[in-house]
Amino acid sequence: MQIIQGIVTSIRRAQNQQFNIYTILSNDRILQARCGILLELYDLVEIDEMSVSEDGIRQIDATKIRTAGKDEKGHSASLRKFIKQIPKTKLKAMESEELEKVTKSMEKELKSAALSVLESFLSGSPVLVRFHNDCDGSSGAIALYNAVLKLEELFGIDINITWRMNRSIAYTTSDLYSDTSYFNTFESAEKPIVLIIDFGTTKESEDAVKKCEYNFVWLDHHPIYEEFNRIVDGKGSYINTWNFGGNSDYTAGYLACVFAEMLHPIDTNTLRNASLIGDFSSYADRNEKESSKMAVVLDYLTSKKLGEITPKRIAATIYDNDALNEAYSHASTVLNEYLDMGVKNVEHHKNANGTDIYVLDFWSIKNREDEYPLPGRYTSKLQERMESLNNGRDTITIVHSGDMVSMRISRNIVESTDILNVIKNLKEHRSMVDGGGGHGAAASVRATHGNANSVIKLVLAELGVLIH
Repeated sequence: MQIIQGIVTSIRRAQNQQFNIYTILSNDRILQARCGILLELYDLVEIDEMSVSEDGIRQIDATKIRTAGKDEKGHSASLRKFIKQIPKTKLKAMESEELEKVTKSMEKELKSAALSVLESFLSGSPVLVRFHNDCDGSSGAIALYNAVLKLEELFGIDINITWRMNRSIAYTTSDLYSDTSYFNTFESAEKPIVLIIDFGTTKESEDAVKKCEYNFVWLDHHPIYEEFNRIVDGKGSYINTWNFGGNSDYTAGYLACVFAEMLHPIDTNTLRNASLIGDFSSYADRNEKESSKMAVVLDYLTSKKLGEITPKRIAATIYDNDALNEAYSHASTVLNEYLDMGVKNVEHHKNANGTDIYVLDFWSIKNREDEYPLPGRYTSKLQERMESLNNGRDTITIVHSGDMVSMRISRNIVESTDILNVIKNLKEHRSMVDGGGGHGAAASVRATHGNANSVIKLVLAELGVLIH
């Protein structure tokens, strides 16, 4: 009989301590089991025998395990050994030289972040993933989910990871307190990690970031301001394409796909391009049918309000050809009906530069019982439709829904329009503007309650439209 020797590196507490689940690193395996005696973090243990309970979790009988002191550092060598067992990743060629260049400049930081996440995964420390509820955020989350499945299969473990789809662009103190509550159900050798995909680089996130005592792995592509760089410094790994010679066309979902490939070799090609298509990146290959279909379906699935939307649920649709086609057909039909109505109901303006500016009240056409499309992604699609109808002329589309005002700008006038500076100027009207952000081609402003129409007039004035 082989005696297993190892170190307790994680405890997932249950209300009844007999049902605690312990992660134990030995020299040649990672164990996850309940135990007939209470163990503590860093306990050195010797195990004679294990059984498997009815729910599939290993069980160690009290008479089959002994403790032999503590070791707070010995698990590091075991972690390094396990990480070496993961197949080496060779990053796939990027879709363009620009993407390749930015990826190379981020590679060192990405590898460092991937190592910290792998150490958490394999030691049983908790990781909580928050991804934005759109195609971009969810494509990155699915890639990460696929890598996690490969790691679980390789090591025969259930990784302590949980998923939260974020409908807000901010990482709020409410999010922080929720995450803290989850992390408090663990004791772990490695620090818990909050992994954020495609949101949060905003002043509304500052308070939570300052208070956070855990580590971040933060993958984003929204324009960054220097103060935010200082706030996230020392909080883990904040990787934003703007800090590495890129911009918002290098999407967060694409970045998360590259990151996922560093955790375990997986194929992310379709997800990468879906992310680029869904976020209207200049690097997107819109002629690639599979990615285009997936982009629509990811936007559709992440717009749903009922139930918890997790990568597992999303994957069940996008990796089932019949389910994917059914979702795509339904989403496309609904979206096109709303786009047709939008085209008929837009209010048309021109500014001094001859730019066509279209304004639409979303709720004047939308059935409020329909979950799809959401206002932001609808604005992007309406902008695409108006550009097509305008034969490529410079176009700006503004859609307001309640207190939210979403704006999309044709790419060749992004620099001259500078919508982020427009938003900065709007924020000076504090009685009417509650916040805002985004990037050069896609941004939004939140009006104070009841002031959306007044804010739209301010936006139009900033864009050079004379309002009579």
